[in-house]
Amino acid sequence: MKQGRGKKRQAMAYTKSNGAVMASPKSSKKDKVRLLLADDHSLFRAGLKDLLDGTSNFMIIGEAATGPEALEMIEKKKPDIVLMDIRLPGMDGIACTRQIKKTHPEVTVLILSMYDDESHVLEAFNAGANGYLSKLLSAQDLVRAIETVHQEGYLIPGNIMNRLM
Repeated sequence: MKQGRGKKRQAMAYTKSNGAVMASPKSSKKDKVRLLLADDHSLFRAGLKDLLDGTSNFMIIGEAATGPEALEMIEKKKPDIVLMDIRLPGMDGIACTRQIKKTHPEVTVLILSMYDDESHVLEAFNAGANGYLSKLLSAQDLVRAIETVHQEGYLIPGNIMNRLM
């Protein structure tokens, strides 16, 4: 938790049309959000890079194809957010998330995966992920989700949120 004037910040949630529960933004930052892309599919990383580098809000500072490579890049590049695939060679995205949160708790981890079942989502959150998104998400929703998570929010799929309440 960030230290401030003794006040705990609270997130307000709202539900999107796709069922995801998102936190509303609390602050706005003018600097570009520094992103690390961790996915073993080079074509998918290239597509993400084209999409996100084309906005005024994001800067891709590195790419990783394996879990160990992602951890190394985090040490060297100090990203704000890691877009992490759940299945990576060498060390999966869940184990990477757990390690990132131990060594760099300030780094936001947003899982981006083809798996959208409850068990994978809960496993990711238990490891410390700040959010979980399906790779089937629209480009516009992905951009919004990254912006929201960066502004100290979280992102939980609606079907999981309903079970938790």
